[in-house]
Amino acid sequence: MMFGFGSNKHTVIDIGSCAIKAAVVSGSFSNIQVEAANFRKLPPGIIKEGKINDNSIVATELKELLNEMNLKPKKVVTTIPTAHLITRNFEMPKLDEKELIEALKWELDDVLPTSVEETTFDYMITAENEDSINVLVIAANDEIIRQYKAPFKELGIKADVINIQPMAMISLLDYQGKLDEPAAIVDFGHQGTRIILCNKEHIFLTRTLDTGGYDFTKNIMDSQQYDYQEAEEHKWNNGIIKSPEDQPMDEDVSLLGVGDDLEGIAKEIIDEISRSIEFYSIKNRGENIENIYITGGSSLLDGLDELIEEETGLKGERIDPFLNVTIDSMIEKNNKEFYSIVVGLGISEVMHNES
Repeated sequence: MMFGFGSNKHTVIDIGSCAIKAAVVSGSFSNIQVEAANFRKLPPGIIKEGKINDNSIVATELKELLNEMNLKPKKVVTTIPTAHLITRNFEMPKLDEKELIEALKWELDDVLPTSVEETTFDYMITAENEDSINVLVIAANDEIIRQYKAPFKELGIKADVINIQPMAMISLLDYQGKLDEPAAIVDFGHQGTRIILCNKEHIFLTRTLDTGGYDFTKNIMDSQQYDYQEAEEHKWNNGIIKSPEDQPMDEDVSLLGVGDDLEGIAKEIIDEISRSIEFYSIKNRGENIENIYITGGSSLLDGLDELIEEETGLKGERIDPFLNVTIDSMIEKNNKEFYSIVVGLGISEVMHNES
C-alpha cells in the first residue's frame, strides 16, 4: 500500500446483482485516497430482483474477495439495492425531533408497501423557512436490510453503516464539482437500471427499472440459442446493432446477430430516462436538466452512449470514480465503471465524519 492508516478510513462493500465490489477509502475532503479497490463476479442467479437467494455463497465469495485484497475488516460500510428503497420528500411543520419522527411515520404509512413497524427509515432536513421544513426520507424494509447484513454476519464482520446508493453517487459527483446544477445519473446495472435526478442538495427523483444488462444477454440467448456465457461474449463483441432501416446492410455484412433486438431494449430504457427528465421539467416550471452522467458495467455496451445522445439530445458523460482522488498504483483502472458506488460510499463517510 502507498498510504498510511489515517483515522478517517473506511472499508466499503457493494453487493451487486452480478458482482461484489470493495474499496478502502480514507483521507479528508481535500484529499480523498482510494487505498484499494477490487471486485469479484457472482454466479448467475445468486441475487435476483435485488434479493439474495443464497447467503452462504455470497459470504464465500466476499471472503475470497477480502482475502485477495489482504483485508480483515471488523466493520464495513455497505448499501442495499435502490429497488428496495422508498425515497420521499415531505413538507412538514417545524417540530422537535421526537414529534417529527412520529409525524413522518404517519406520512410513510401511506406510501410504504409494508407496515412502518417493519421498516427502518432515516431523514435529512434539506430546506427550512419560517414556518416549515422540507424533509428527505429514505426507508427500507427490515427483511431486506437483514438479508444484506447476513453475509457479513456469517464472516464475523459488522455492517456498521448502511448508506444508500443515490447518496453515494451524489457524494461522488459533488466531490467532483458536477452537481451545482440539476443532473441525471443513470447506473446501468446487470439486473436493472437506476435513474437519479438530483443536485448536490436534493434528490428530486429516484427510479429503478427492471430492465438491465441481463435483458440484453437473455435476448441473445433466446434469438441465437446460446448459453449464458456465449451470449455474454456475443453482447460485448457486437454491442448494439442498428436496425436495418436505420443502417441498411450491404451484401458483405455478416448476418450474425440479426435476430437480436438490443437496440429496442436500449430504447426502452432511454425512453424512461427521457420521461423522467420531462417529468422534472414539468414539475419545475420548465427548468431543464442539461447533463446525464452514466455508470455501471452495462454502460460500456458498444453503441449505448451514442444512442442516448441520439434519443435525448444530451451527451452522456461517463463517471470516473477516480477523478480528483489519489489511488493506489495496483488498482485496475480498466474496470473503473464497477467502482462508482463504493468510492461514493467512501467519500460520503469521509465527508460525514469530517463535518
